[in-house]
Amino acid sequence: MGKTKSNRENLGFLDQEFEKKLVKILIEDYKFFGNIESILDQNCFTLPELREIVKTMKELYHDVERAPLNYDALLTRLKFSISDMVRLNKIIDTIKEIRDNTDKSFYTQCKEDAERYFKQQKLLKAVKEAEKILERGDYKNYPKIGTMIQECLDVNCFKNEDFKLFDEDWEDALNGKARITIPTGSEHIDDMLHGGIGIGEL
Repeated sequence: MGKTKSNRENLGFLDQEFEKKLVKILIEDYKFFGNIESILDQNCFTLPELREIVKTMKELYHDVERAPLNYDALLTRLKFSISDMVRLNKIIDTIKEIRDNTDKSFYTQCKEDAERYFKQQKLLKAVKEAEKILERGDYKNYPKIGTMIQECLDVNCFKNEDFKLFDEDWEDALNGKARITIPTGSEHIDDMLHGGIGIGEL
């Protein structure tokens, strides 16, 4: 399936096959899921079945004190929580398709793309929230901004120096032009965003 035209509010621009591969990694690679869970937003998935799967994974992760996830536990939870059999069967079929894909050659690139994407989204939300707080003069909520940014800084699955939060080729492909940035005024945030917020990213 080809890549769909989409803004970056969801993963549609990377296509649904990417989304399914990512969910496979999240289920099978417990360490990666644990590292990225704090910035993982199920609403960024375009398929409703995948949104439900990721939502349930996050609930399980917190309900059972971060116990390792597996397909059986996931299916049991879904069968218990969803009464609509048509909807449930679609989700089960999606899980079976994901599980039966034995190719793991995509793991590293998929992980890097996912970490980069969810960090971007979390940071952009933090900047938007900061803007609202400044407009309201609501200084009591400044710690909320720091928490959101710190969650992004704490997620670092890839220690190598080649990993970039904003990959230039990725940005060019998405925007059709070089990325032009506007500094946020915070040196730490601007370093994370490689110069600031790019035009069209808010």
